[in-house]
Amino acid sequence: MTLHRNFIVDGTGNKVAVMIDIKDYKKMVDAVEELEDIRAYDKATTRKQKLILAKEAFKEIEAKRSKK
Repeated sequence: MTLHRNFIVDGTGNKVAVMIDIKDYKKMVDAVEELEDIRAYDKATTRKQKLILAKEAFKEIEAKRSKK
């Protein structure tokens, strides 16, 4: 992905912020969310867990997401 970005600088020329195209931003957010899913899967498969019903698992996932 090639990012088209514009930097915002302060009075001394230091980069303090960046503006990117909304399409690029959405792609970045999707990529970060996918990485979070992969990490969660890796974590879940490397430790011993008790089995729970899918309904309860989805409830826990949604509760954790709403805390962010």
